[in-house]
Amino acid sequence: MVAQDLYRIDQALKSQPDQHLEFLAHKELLSEILELQIRKQALMLGHNYMSPLVYQLSSESNRGDSLSLSRIAAQTQHPIIVYLMAYVSWLKPPRF
Repeated sequence: MVAQDLYRIDQALKSQPDQHLEFLAHKELLSEILELQIRKQALMLGHNYMSPLVYQLSSESNRGDSLSLSRIAAQTQHPIIVYLMAYVSWLKPPRF
């Protein structure tokens, strides 16, 4: 699953050279974040105004503006919700 997500992000960012270089430079960190998301059953919501690289961490069905993301969050059964906002540049996975 993580490998598929990394591939999806790689393909999505190839047309944006600066973002693709960021992806390549932080691939290990992105992998850790995605693994933690799976392990903790977290829902990652991506806001429209964020950095493309961070935005790609969320699935297509979990992206949008503040109103649509709040509606998704209100209906989820996930125990953890990660709201990726406009000014987030990098997330470090917490150590549990």
